[in-house]
Amino acid sequence: VAEAEAMLDASKRNPKLVTQIVAAPMSLDFDETIIGLLESGVIGDLREVCVTHTGAQYADGTAPHGWRQDSELSGYNIISMGIYYEIILRWLKKEPEKVFASGTVFTKERLADEGSRRVKIEIPESISFIGIYPDETRLVGHFSGIENGAARNEIRLNGSKGSLRLDFASERLWRSAVGSSDEIEVVIAPGARRGWQVEADFVESIRKGKPVELTSFEDGLRYMRFTEAIYLSSKEGGTWKTL
Repeated sequence: VAEAEAMLDASKRNPKLVTQIVAAPMSLDFDETIIGLLESGVIGDLREVCVTHTGAQYADGTAPHGWRQDSELSGYNIISMGIYYEIILRWLKKEPEKVFASGTVFTKERLADEGSRRVKIEIPESISFIGIYPDETRLVGHFSGIENGAARNEIRLNGSKGSLRLDFASERLWRSAVGSSDEIEVVIAPGARRGWQVEADFVESIRKGKPVELTSFEDGLRYMRFTEAIYLSSKEGGTWKTL
């Protein structure tokens, strides 16, 4: 957080310079549609946001450690937690006021990439968390690198009138009515698909002064408030942390 604050302060002291953080790309084709559906009240009052991303990258305890398990490279981020929070922040435009997390390292040491040297693993291989927004909306997350079989990769938005489910694996968005288990696919209008154009956006902001539309340094600070709070909560054995 302190480093993100320093970056933001430096940008404010140099307002003629353009700042942008590379945006989370997975939802870019769906962001406009999902934000529109939330604002239209299709699913009613938002009650719960559930994000799940699992895989088996850490299931084999004999495998060497990767860069996401190196705190010098990955910082306080855990698995892919931060980038999914960035997407949720983009949709909801608000932060939880407090979070609680519990994570575990199952393989305490792993071989370094270069061979025989063993390194201590401190970043959790599995983590679950709860966040509470000021309006009592709940944020529920589970990220795991030890889940074998079919991976799970989705965000669900549960409201008083229905739900939305973005399945990242199939790149499809689904909507369901309150009390129903049936899902209807939401067709994304061609003009609503943004695609990957982050570099072009940045260049246009520099050359033409176009406002940064995706991840600003302010968003980056919000991102770090969340990831640091989750990391510290987990490290302390599960304590509530305010953002």
